[in-house]
Amino acid sequence: YVVVHVVTLFVISLAVFAFKPNIHNSDCLTNVMSDGKILYPQPTLDEGITKGRFKGKIVIVTGGASGIGKETARRFLNDGATVAIFDINDDAIRETEHEFNEQGFHPEFHSVDVSDKAQCLSGVGKVADANGAVIHYLVNCAVYFGSQGLEAEHKDWSRTMAVNVEGISNMVQSCYPYMVKAKNSSI
Repeated sequence: YVVVHVVTLFVISLAVFAFKPNIHNSDCLTNVMSDGKILYPQPTLDEGITKGRFKGKIVIVTGGASGIGKETARRFLNDGATVAIFDINDDAIRETEHEFNEQGFHPEFHSVDVSDKAQCLSGVGKVADANGAVIHYLVNCAVYFGSQGLEAEHKDWSRTMAVNVEGISNMVQSCYPYMVKAKNSSI
């Protein structure tokens, strides 16, 4: 039953692309009507095209000194945003700061543990004071424990909940007063 539906969806998607030559791979399928007309073209995310689109925007990226957060911060910087990177890992902060500076990017770096509301309030306050606002907040930081759930200790669960749940709440509550004043703010 499931296989039949998967095969059916695959065949339908092939048919849409096979019979509508004006649809290109770079177009988003959700923007294509059933008759093959494109509702609106999707811009590519090529860095050369998007450069400058966030000019004048202030963005906070948690967990921004490594992984997805680091690359997202780099993209916001390329696109003209003023970026504040919050991370708990001081070594990663130093490494990322050096790397970004070599690339001509100069974000703010703040050593912040998002599970500590006082640190969140202080860090966000510093960003807002230095830049006049906080417009966008990218929720990126998270922790996990490598062991199986049944083998995890209470401290593992506690830290995970403190960062992954309370940390988001702490940051949203810290950013909200500044974001509500800004136009087109987002989390």
